[in-house]
Amino acid sequence: MQLTTSQPKDWKDLQNRVAEILKECNFNVEIEKKAETAREKVELDVFAEEKIKGRKYSIACECKYWQANIPQNIIH
Repeated sequence: MQLTTSQPKDWKDLQNRVAEILKECNFNVEIEKKAETAREKVELDVFAEEKIKGRKYSIACECKYWQANIPQNIIH
């Protein structure tokens, strides 16, 4: 399913488009949020949260705009 009528220009444009889509779905959105994982501190490209009936739902997005498949070691 296509959500927009054009392709992103670059990774930054992709990141902003993802954030806008999540905002339109009523999520509170942060771009380039710093977070701590079990392994290290990271920067999440897009982080979104919403509360439904008192329960918090979170989405973390890493926006990669590559022309090839992403190696698994990059994803981790």
